[in-house]
Amino acid sequence: MVRYDVKQVICSVCDTEQSVAHVCTNCGINMGEYFCDVCIFYDDDIDKGQFHCDDCGICRVGGRENFFHCKKCGSCYAVSLRNNHSCVENSMRHHCPICYEYLFDSLKDATVMKCGHTMHRECYHEMIKRDKYCCPICSKSTMDMSGTSKRIDEELLCISVVVFSSCKLCFMVQS
Repeated sequence: MVRYDVKQVICSVCDTEQSVAHVCTNCGINMGEYFCDVCIFYDDDIDKGQFHCDDCGICRVGGRENFFHCKKCGSCYAVSLRNNHSCVENSMRHHCPICYEYLFDSLKDATVMKCGHTMHRECYHEMIKRDKYCCPICSKSTMDMSGTSKRIDEELLCISVVVFSSCKLCFMVQS
């Protein structure tokens, strides 16, 4: 069933068929604590903080006050990311590169990496736990790796390197 095509609903209390509405026209009962007349969406669990984003065109969860819509990225993000993320046009209108679930309408939290690409937060943490520190889409580092690079450089300086000359009998050791 395509939710947007629903024109008639039946009240579960009095069985009255009627046009889509928040309140039953016959018995006056709330059809759902949360109601969106754009998405034709009813929900009794308002603890999820449902809200409709006109720019996204869908209802989201988490509380309107905790999200903003980034016009360039084309999606809602946590307010902590306002002016604090690399914009990638329509970055949420793709599948998570780890679990391949579509991100835009997923109920799972998403994270925006430094490069601007997105994935589910739990997939990101699983990736980091497995020592994968680059974006699976563009291969850019997902975090500041300068400390790691410095340690590797220091280790390389301590290693003696054997350099072979073109003469098969000659070689030099450099340190």
